[in-house]
Amino acid sequence: MTYKKYFLKLNFNDPSRKKSIHSFLKEWESSDELMYVQTSGSTGPPKTIQLKKEHMIISAKKTLSQLQIADASTLHLGLSTKTIAGKMMLVRALVNDSNVIVSEVSTNTLAKINEPIHFSAMVPLQLEKYLQSQVITPIETIIVGGAHINRQLEQEAAKSISRIYHTFGMTETISHVALRRLSIESTNHYHALPGIHFSCNESNELIISFPEISEMPIETRDIVELLNPSTFDWIGRSDNCINSGGIKFFPENIERRIGQKISYPYFISSIPDKQLGKCIVLLVETDDSLQFSKDDFSELLGIYELPKYFQALKEFIKTANGKINRTLTLEKTSANAWRKIL
Repeated sequence: MTYKKYFLKLNFNDPSRKKSIHSFLKEWESSDELMYVQTSGSTGPPKTIQLKKEHMIISAKKTLSQLQIADASTLHLGLSTKTIAGKMMLVRALVNDSNVIVSEVSTNTLAKINEPIHFSAMVPLQLEKYLQSQVITPIETIIVGGAHINRQLEQEAAKSISRIYHTFGMTETISHVALRRLSIESTNHYHALPGIHFSCNESNELIISFPEISEMPIETRDIVELLNPSTFDWIGRSDNCINSGGIKFFPENIERRIGQKISYPYFISSIPDKQLGKCIVLLVETDDSLQFSKDDFSELLGIYELPKYFQALKEFIKTANGKINRTLTLEKTSANAWRKIL
């Protein structure tokens, strides 16, 4: 299996990335049918898994077809090729003979680009910066993943003339298996790519059937509301579930609703509580002096969902992919630094 060198046109907006891109292409061109990819480490220790190149091509073709990305389009790569998301943008480029603009892996990855782009993949922070910028030629289609999108960013994305989709997937499924359009008419429904079907176990954890890449169903720790075999609403991760006073809460569900009230990176977690077993807490990444009251969130959350305490940290601990490592960040907090949300 080889890639078509003469069709893949690389434009290095960030020359420092040449080595890593060419390293990927050399690995892709090799006779080895497998590619080795590291998981993000956001839900457990990072691990290296093997993916078949032919399966990566199947995944790439599904995305290009579903999003109607034409051959010889211009793709933008602002993600690291150490991640499955970055690798798959190059595979998609190889599959449809694209031009690729390679820019820096940063929040402001589009800062020096003035030419039209047909397709880009971003993380939420990059999308936020893009939506705030005054671009002359908007990107036609954007997929955003790697983290959850708060309601405020989702509302801004819905106003954009770009077609923007939030993705659902993991390294084991070779990038995303479902997409959710962010538009004024959008819902919380994720829709499967063609040939992929969903089911749930007794705990409502999603099970993915993707027979073209795996003979066995792929089990996840994602709690969903399954609407039909190709559509679901995502609730949260069972790993992160908080049992407070006998009631189960999913941090991601709370986080989506309070985003419009917090202008800093944040997440919901829990700490031991004598009465409740565990109580819900809010962590915010900032050096600024903060104060929160229950009134800030009372219109957005139920009474039992309200965080009891908050703590501000100068910097969250991140995975190699830039995702927040909730466990290690919570361990970094000081027991004496929690402030009550009055």
